[in-house]
Amino acid sequence: IDLSRIDIIHSGPIRINGQWAFYWKRLVPPDDFAGPHPPVASAWLSLPGAWNGAMVAGKELGGKGYATFRLRVLTGPVHGDLAVRVRGFHSACRLWAHGKLIAKNGVVGKSASKEIPAQSISIARLPVHGRSIDLVLQVSNFHYHEGGVVSSLELGSFEKLEAEQIMTWGLALF
Repeated sequence: IDLSRIDIIHSGPIRINGQWAFYWKRLVPPDDFAGPHPPVASAWLSLPGAWNGAMVAGKELGGKGYATFRLRVLTGPVHGDLAVRVRGFHSACRLWAHGKLIAKNGVVGKSASKEIPAQSISIARLPVHGRSIDLVLQVSNFHYHEGGVVSSLELGSFEKLEAEQIMTWGLALF
């Protein structure tokens, strides 16, 4: 996704919506993408969205399973600290930026007995190297009744994401 013409630090939070590479039934570690033969995607899926109903190898996917998503975000020059907000996941997920684990929600697993679902919101600082951010997201779902739903990730300055989240919590309490 190309955000190079947007001043990410001074604009409001930006949803990282778009086509992500999708690796069905594979929990691909970020290091595997750096090698000479990176894994080939099973499909491309739009996020936010669900893998339910997606076609992979001629088969329609149900809601239970696990997968890895990958996206490169082109940022242009960034002058300040970036962060990403992870929210709305009802299952389990792990998010890496440039190979560094920056956020997790529950425990991602390859079966219902290995997964520990959790619903939480987290704001993680993003390491920025050059003019892009490489994101790897692992998700599993064996417990959420609506299936493999992946919510939006939001990119922005840490301070703006945090202030917006505090305001949302304040309104919810009110």
